Amino acid sequence: MDRFLPTEVVYSIFQHLQKKDRFTCTLVNQWFYAMVNPLLWRTIWMTSSDSGKKVFDCLVAARHPVGQHIRPLHLEYFTWTDDSLSLLMTHVGALEELWLHFPKIVSDQVMQQLLRQYPNLKLLHLGRCSLTPSTWDLLGGQLKTLHLDRCTGVPPDIFSSSTRALSQVEELWINLDEIYNPPPDKEDDEEEEEDNGDDEQEKDWVMEDETIADMKHVLNGLTFLQLAGRFSVDVVPRLFTTTAMVVVWPNLTTLILDECESLDNDSLIAFLQSHPKLHTLYFCRSPMVDTVLDTMATCLPDLSSLKLRYSRQITYHGLRRLVQRGSSRLRDVFVQNCMIYDNHFPEININWAMPEPPDEAWLKLNTIRKIQQDFRQGIDSQQEQQQ
Repeated sequence: MDRFLPTEVVYSIFQHLQKKDRFTCTLVNQWFYAMVNPLLWRTIWMTSSDSGKKVFDCLVAARHPVGQHIRPLHLEYFTWTDDSLSLLMTHVGALEELWLHFPKIVSDQVMQQLLRQYPNLKLLHLGRCSLTPSTWDLLGGQLKTLHLDRCTGVPPDIFSSSTRALSQVEELWINLDEIYNPPPDKEDDEEEEEDNGDDEQEKDWVMEDETIADMKHVLNGLTFLQLAGRFSVDVVPRLFTTTAMVVVWPNLTTLILDECESLDNDSLIAFLQSHPKLHTLYFCRSPMVDTVLDTMATCLPDLSSLKLRYSRQITYHGLRRLVQRGSSRLRDVFVQNCMIYDNHFPEININWAMPEPPDEAWLKLNTIRKIQQDFRQGIDSQQEQQQ
């Protein structure tokens, strides 16, 4: 190859190739190898013992420091020890995203060493990790995305306004089911006083009102929020109880609530009215009614995706109004177990050869555009008759 291709062209070609063809690219010539090899190593997944061991052995045995090219690193369901994880860190030097999801066998000291080595992380996923408050104190810096998936050792004041360690976080995904215990019913108080052995330290962990307030005031740069697990049943109504037109997160665009049966309609309507930048919504077990859908139609001009599950107080009439009068950017509406079905929308092109789930309706882009177009034409014809 006499003339070298620009890096941007090579990268574009590489992105459209199948995985096996990407490795073949390294055999074209030395120049192509030098260009493509860093891209092959950019994202590494160690999601099983077999794949993890192979990648780990390659990193350690490589003649060239290929680990310097790794940016996102996924360590999931692999038997890590203090020694193996410390050795891995010596070969990976410039991480931007780190996904840790493994049994609680890595010491807190090594976890602290890891966080110190990568102070410029943009994304951190901690899954089922057992950590101490001293480790949580190292979080922050340039961190933009934080996932907490059933971890233990989470301090109740993790979002404390006094430290503001996580004030730069823009995306938060949180599930604290591993440690969260809502206040018991009065009749169960005596049973809860029984000795729980090793769980004694964690059993009283709850999200206090002060922590709820910190989430509202410290995390004011949030664009993405997902609350998952049973802990959100108690947290959601307290987090989203707000007076009308009070902006909690002015830049919020994505809201995912897995358990929100205790969130009343007035609070949800007030929140939607005060956060017009929302474009992606997912609610499960919300007691919402059609007036909430009407609010979405009138107050969310950028709404593009809506998913609802187990919201059985809305009607297909309300959902049709949302599509008709809502955002021109709407492209995907999915409802499941809401007593709304595909046959409520004749505009849906149903493939009768394919079995359809019995209790759902999925309005895709073409269907949405047809409903909106028919509605506009109907309005136009009514106006002509009035004239």
